[in-house]
Amino acid sequence: VLVVLGQEAKDLAALLPADPRLEVLLNPRHQEGMGTSLALAAARASEAGAAALAVLLGDMPLASPFVLAAVARAAVESPAGLAAASAEGRRGHPVAFGVRHFPALVRLSGDQGGRHILEELAADLTLVPAPPLSLLDVDRPQDLARAAAIWRQAWPRPGLRGLAAALGLERPGLWALVGSGGKTSLLYALAAELAAQGQAVVVTTTTHVYPPTASQADGPWLLGADPPDPGELARRLASGRPLCLAARGQAGGKLKGLSLAQMAALAATPGLWVLCEADGAAGRPLKAWAAHEPALTGLEAGVIVLAGASGLGRPLGAAWVHRPQEFARAGGLEPGQTVTPAALARVLGWASGPLRGLPAGVPAALVINQAESAPPATLRQLGAALRAQGRWRTLLCACLRLGWFRSCPPIS
Repeated sequence: VLVVLGQEAKDLAALLPADPRLEVLLNPRHQEGMGTSLALAAARASEAGAAALAVLLGDMPLASPFVLAAVARAAVESPAGLAAASAEGRRGHPVAFGVRHFPALVRLSGDQGGRHILEELAADLTLVPAPPLSLLDVDRPQDLARAAAIWRQAWPRPGLRGLAAALGLERPGLWALVGSGGKTSLLYALAAELAAQGQAVVVTTTTHVYPPTASQADGPWLLGADPPDPGELARRLASGRPLCLAARGQAGGKLKGLSLAQMAALAATPGLWVLCEADGAAGRPLKAWAAHEPALTGLEAGVIVLAGASGLGRPLGAAWVHRPQEFARAGGLEPGQTVTPAALARVLGWASGPLRGLPAGVPAALVINQAESAPPATLRQLGAALRAQGRWRTLLCACLRLGWFRSCPPIS
């Protein structure tokens, strides 16, 4: 994903997620017109060996990821190497250009976009049907209000209310979060939900995490090697907000996780919810587990495993998978092969995988996050393979960034 920024680039870049799949391109000529931004993106796509360049505009917030994928695929397969979304007889974005058009795109300047290429070859342009709302263009305040109203109707829940119950978090205690593709987002979503219910919540780690933002939790309270003082713990939790605990800060800005003795003291505190990140994924949507992972304590009330659906259908490699060699071995794939639902299910159910060291009888839940990035048929295949394992008390598909979740698709 290339994001071309010009005006207010610094402020906009700060809003983008830290994701290895995203690359920011700064356009020093942005004032000359959109053509310079498209030329910059085309040059980078050509350099990367891309087969097509699909173009989205930043003021179309309801664009569908499934339409984007279909338009890109159509441009690769079309004899003319061109495709565009279309709704109600109107052509719109996204549009996609096959590699043969990259040289012409690189030469664009000023306000000249790719429209002239589309118009010259209009008879051969492949049109991909799109929902009319996905072409909504936000140019005026009333357009923004309309988009916001549609968004609220599509995702009416504030935050992720009900997620804790859906995951089977039945009682206070130590709940470990492991895996990839949104673990920290889930950690703080659960913490906020439980705190809103009047519960005492601590967020921590047995590995390393970045400190929370001011909106996510209080703290961090750095304990060093000491167990938490019960009185001080109660005082800090009196704010009603989640509290972040760690041992100490580290070079690079991360926090060092708590020891087994410190975790045991927290787990034994009556009425306290302890949400703990127990491994890392280096920002990748998928991962496999090394011999020392996950860092469970044996005191867990339950384990929640995450995986990012955006890694499905991708080539097995370091760009998408943390520890790709282990993933290949567990999933039955070779490096570079496509990550299939069956392979991901094998990795998640692997004897040396996310549930290694989990005591018998301790419940395990699985969340397939980034579900908006995978076709429904792919999610159904993954759900079928996971259910067949019989290891998961709960299976959910979710899009944490948009605030929705549901049961993993049934076997069908």
